[in-house]
Order: sequence, then structure tokens, then C-alpha cells
Amino acid sequence: TSQDITMATKAELQKQITADLSGAWVVSMAHIGDALGLFKYLASVATANAEEMATALSLNQRYILEWLKAATAASYIEYNPEADRYSMTEAQRSVLAEEGGADFLGGYFGFTMGNLLAVDAIMEQGFRQGKGVSYSQYGNIVSTSIDRMHRPAFKYNLCKASSCFACLLWIVSCTCSFTPTADSQ
Repeated sequence: TSQDITMATKAELQKQITADLSGAWVVSMAHIGDALGLFKYLASVATANAEEMATALSLNQRYILEWLKAATAASYIEYNPEADRYSMTEAQRSVLAEEGGADFLGGYFGFTMGNLLAVDAIMEQGFRQGKGVSYSQYGNIVSTSIDRMHRPAFKYNLCKASSCFACLLWIVSCTCSFTPTADSQ
């Protein structure tokens, strides 16, 4: 019946929305791990616990423990309950901790968070007033993250597929840092 189809459709939509919301929370957890160096620290040691990480990084142990649990639940890190130790697989290190590597995705977390934080400005200036949103309203996190997101692609893909001149342009661009100014908005 049409009522059964409607109920199934609602259940599917609810399931999708729940997954999307969970993904937003995972992105915020991953951004914390990236921004505070939690992934990089864990990748640099064989295993660690919350106390060791808190001491090494001068961070609060309770928050580190909660982050470790969340990162484990998201399968971004591994947990050994017998030893009460956390670690990273080779794939996790490559994707989450090896800045500039071909597989590194850490910049995407800051980019996503910066865009989420700009939603109020987008709603007010864009949707309500019909104006553009200034690049500076996205904050430095977005411009920095764009560089971190695209640098590996340029380094590993552009330089392989094009001339040495393109590689030279990429190297020159990496020596320049971009900070949004009034002129670049």
C-alpha cells in the first residue's frame, strides 16, 4: 500500500539523516585530531595511551581519552583492550598523519569545519540579502586547508602528468603562502 511505501521511505530518510549527522560529528573529531597533532603523534609511536599522549602533547588527559574512544569508534585508529593501548595501521597513518603524502586527507577536515562555521554568514548575506560572502568570513582555516587539500594532488598527479615547467610552477607556488586580504575577497 502507499502508506507502507511512505513508512519505508521515511525510515530510509531517517537512516540517511542519522548517517549524515554522524558524519558531521566524525569530521569535527577528526579535525581536532588533525589540528592538535593527535594523529601525527599516534603515528609517530608504536602504541600509546591517553596519559602518554596528554603528557607528550601538553593536553588534558580526559579529553584525549574521549577523543581516542571517538576515533576508535570511527575506525580512524585502533584499540587493543588487553593492553589498553591505541595505534594506527599503515593506511590510517598514510591518510591521517603523513602531511603532504599522496594519500593525506587531513586538510579536508579543516576545510569542512571552516565552511560549517561560515553557514550563518552565508544564510544572512547570501540567502537573505542576496550578497556574496566575503572570503575572509570563512577564516584562515579554509585557505590553509585548501592548500593542504590540494598540495598532494599537485605534487603527485600534476608533476607526473605534465612537463617540468608545471612542476616548477608548483614548487614556486608552494613557497608562497596565501592569506586572504581585502583585495582577494
